[in-house]
Amino acid sequence: MGLPHFRPMRAVLTLALLALTSCASTEFDRAPMTCETGFGTVRGFTAEDVEEVGRLVRDLAPRVHEILRPKHAEPVRVVVLDTPADPSAKAFTHEFVRKGHLVDRFIVVGSAGRHLRAFLVAHECVHWLADGPWDRLPLALEEGLADLIACQLDPVGREAKLYDLAHVPSAASFDEIEAALRVTRESWAGLTAAERERAYWVGYVVARRLGVEGLRELAEQAALDGVRLIPSERVVDRVGLGRNVQTWNESINSSPR
Repeated sequence: MGLPHFRPMRAVLTLALLALTSCASTEFDRAPMTCETGFGTVRGFTAEDVEEVGRLVRDLAPRVHEILRPKHAEPVRVVVLDTPADPSAKAFTHEFVRKGHLVDRFIVVGSAGRHLRAFLVAHECVHWLADGPWDRLPLALEEGLADLIACQLDPVGREAKLYDLAHVPSAASFDEIEAALRVTRESWAGLTAAERERAYWVGYVVARRLGVEGLRELAEQAALDGVRLIPSERVVDRVGLGRNVQTWNESINSSPR
């Protein structure tokens, strides 16, 4: 079953998506209307969009910063587009990588899903600000962290997100859960829609059980150990659900809201 409300994501675009990236980058540069928020820049094609998203960035980005405590906080760059490069996503972060180096990035917010914009902006601000030890999170855990914080900051979006997660089909085996914990930005593009939904689901289960500080501890330990990403076995041990797939399946509904 698809998730009806949300398609936030952090997208690292490869050469296969270079054309889309170039198009979106041009739209960012060409967007005629600008709002300076004090925490970054919002651009777009209508005054209403720019003002609304600018207000959300002004409100939410400092709160996300306070929670994450990033080492380096670059000014947020957001563009509101009628038709983003990935129309299935209501919001996502473009990261344009060339020869292994990040050369451009910005948040894209689509014109659809206005009632969920606060959640989406908060979610993408987490991706934007999650540097330092947070870079050690596997992609599913970073998505879970972003969803957890966005749920804390936007009650309306939280209810929609929890509804979506509760309707993800149950995992058939623990192998599906372990596979989600091993998803990387590089492997994301090759996943099926069901595998992506599972990654969001697993990431939220872990984030909800460990909390921001529990995830921070895992990330900092991985950094101390020189591990590029937190190993899945460490996550499973810390979560405390074992390898029992039924226990994991039940955890979405049993987790405190």
